[in-house]
Amino acid sequence: MDNPHKVYVGVVAEFDVEGHMFPRSLTWEDGTFYDKNKVNDLRQAATMKAGSGGDRYKIRVNGQTSY
Repeated sequence: MDNPHKVYVGVVAEFDVEGHMFPRSLTWEDGTFYDKNKVNDLRQAATMKAGSGGDRYKIRVNGQTSY
């Protein structure tokens, strides 16, 4: 079943030598570019909007906390 709230965004990511991914910037669906400042937390969790599982990143973008 498709979730109407799921939004795909462009992500520029960096990978460390152990294969961990770190998002570095985001391009939102309206074309707005966000240069990511800091990953504050990474954990396995269900997505809040899409109802599936995966990695959940708590990041700081333009002084705001986002997941």
